[in-house]
Amino acid sequence: MTVIVSGASFAAFIYSGQLTEFFSLGVEMVLAGSILVMLITTLFGSLPITIAVAQDESLAIYALMASSVAVLISEHTTDAILSTIFITHALAGILTGLLFLRLGTLKLGHLISFIPYPVIGGFLAGIGWFLFYG
Repeated sequence: MTVIVSGASFAAFIYSGQLTEFFSLGVEMVLAGSILVMLITTLFGSLPITIAVAQDESLAIYALMASSVAVLISEHTTDAILSTIFITHALAGILTGLLFLRLGTLKLGHLISFIPYPVIGGFLAGIGWFLFYG
């Protein structure tokens, strides 16, 4: 149930302003992505009791990408804008996944210990500010 509510709120944040006409499709895409993440984590994860859900840390970046794409190609049809936004989000997710997969295969997870706590706290505070402002 929380996945459905958070998915709808994520889509409302991303597809706001001039993108409100794409909200219903955005909800479908966010929920489909959440289900896909859950299935992949459950089937291929190393810990069988793991449940993965979409997080809100990248939400502000996805909203910024969507609005930037909509502004850059505003002279095109709504179908072109929507498909470009979906492809942009998909490529960002795939590239992020490949980066984390590569870091995992090289066993470089320990590198996070070199990032100071104030930097991580500032990152989380910045994400919170973006979400509050949005």
